[in-house]
Amino acid sequence: MSDNSMRNQNLTILSEVSRQPKGSEWLWHPKVVEMYKGVLQNRDISSTSREAAIGALQNITTGEAWWSSVLSGVVMEQERMLPILLDLLDTNSEMELRPLTGLLKNLAGHSANKDHMAKNMVNALVSKLPCDGLQKTPSSEVVSNLCAALNHLVTCSSIAARDISYFNGLPKLVGIKSFHDNSPGSIKTAKAASTVLYNMFQYNKLHKDYKQKGFTRQDFTEATI
Repeated sequence: MSDNSMRNQNLTILSEVSRQPKGSEWLWHPKVVEMYKGVLQNRDISSTSREAAIGALQNITTGEAWWSSVLSGVVMEQERMLPILLDLLDTNSEMELRPLTGLLKNLAGHSANKDHMAKNMVNALVSKLPCDGLQKTPSSEVVSNLCAALNHLVTCSSIAARDISYFNGLPKLVGIKSFHDNSPGSIKTAKAASTVLYNMFQYNKLHKDYKQKGFTRQDFTEATI
């Protein structure tokens, strides 16, 4: 069964879930996604409430389990929340950015159509990356999540690699990989950026574009950090 057929089957199953959840069932039931969407669309809510809603969505979409994938499909295809989530990246609040980028990483990983996801997501993710690994904001956890989301897309989509280059993500990724301190968080982000670069270089048809932007094979080599 193809990924698209499986995702359609998942959503068909969900459409048949008509019973109102009770008690702890709300923690994992598809109806909870609609509730959290309403919370995030309310501009008057507190940052704490927004953080809690994003964190809950991150939790229910985390992991490789079938249900996590199904709920990611509800977020993306049924509730169409990606534009809302990408708009929320326009904040400096680490308390919101950590779960938000974790959620986007989950959604990128579960997405059946990586090309479509790349077209909608890469620009926003790249714009949030720091110029190198020496910056203190955003935090190393946020940067690692951003790189992981990009890597989920790049491994399956040449469009993702192309768009990272187009939106000037290469200088940032090379900077994160090459210029960092020896703290555990900084080393983790350097490795994450290095992995994205390595996978971007697997698309031979993009080598000319990379070269025109001034980058060499060495920039894409996985570094020993």
